[in-house]
Amino acid sequence: MTILLIANYRSSVGGISVQVKLLKEKLEAENIEVALFNTKKPNILRVFLPFLLLSAGRRYDIFHVHGCSYAGFFPIGLGVLVGKLLKKKIIVTYHGGGAEKFFSLHQKLIKYVFTRADHIIVLSEYLKNIFAKHGLNTDIIPNIIEMEPGNYRARTAFKPVMITTRSLEAVYDLKTAIEAFALVKCKYNDAMLYVVGTGREELALKKYVTEAKIRDVIFTGYIENERIYEYLMKADFWLNPTMEDNMPVSLIEAIQAGLVVVSTNAGGIPFMVEHKKSAWLVDKGDSQAMGEGILYLLANPEICKTLVGNARSSLGNYQWEHIREKILSLYGQ
Repeated sequence: MTILLIANYRSSVGGISVQVKLLKEKLEAENIEVALFNTKKPNILRVFLPFLLLSAGRRYDIFHVHGCSYAGFFPIGLGVLVGKLLKKKIIVTYHGGGAEKFFSLHQKLIKYVFTRADHIIVLSEYLKNIFAKHGLNTDIIPNIIEMEPGNYRARTAFKPVMITTRSLEAVYDLKTAIEAFALVKCKYNDAMLYVVGTGREELALKKYVTEAKIRDVIFTGYIENERIYEYLMKADFWLNPTMEDNMPVSLIEAIQAGLVVVSTNAGGIPFMVEHKKSAWLVDKGDSQAMGEGILYLLANPEICKTLVGNARSSLGNYQWEHIREKILSLYGQ
């Protein structure tokens, strides 16, 4: 059995790229021949990718394609159509939280492409329900995470040090996290917020912080994924103000690092963590509720310990030992 992974891949970047890298490593450890076909190319060069994939894909038995919505759908469309021409077994793993809107805008395209795949993998019950609305059957196989002892810090006390590790894009609504932090800062002079990452909202967010005179918001800029735990160790609370999401790897990383998760209840988040049991969840765009939640948790460290402990108990679901048989059975091994 030989497998070709097809995806928009960027080294040292989180999200889909990390998952593709981990899957490749795990399959190679199983003595399975696996290669990566990278579709992350400048638009002017993408016109050549179908021909390159036709040539490279001939020697592989299975096309395992990874993609998401909008521009991230390109690898899926390419991999499925070329895979059908070459009469390959096709497996698609669909990532990303924008599926509901994307599917409603492109129903014919979605139906045409996905009905030509042999198997569709989704990461959560949330996405499975969306696919089911369009008559598409899926298998739930979550993201993979590596459990490294050095990536965890036990916290006996919880300081007002917060971090966000989402891209600085409108969909992740980082302004809500900054507004929530400002509420905490009014009570805790030593409060700090690390904003890790870059994106199109970076200048606007920095301008807002300056004009609102919010102190101790630290924009780190781009951080390689290999260094993410270095920054997670600095904080005690992970803020996730996202407007839409599926199964963010960044949330799993925060849980592994031992942080208290304070997040919106968007998309697939409530399928991963439960309000007041393993996280503190608030409505989208509600910075007041997020800030008040953090203040409540700071005043109740025993609740913080409970949330962290319950969240960490779920991490076994994301380890290769739990996922391995599901993946290999879809491959036919």
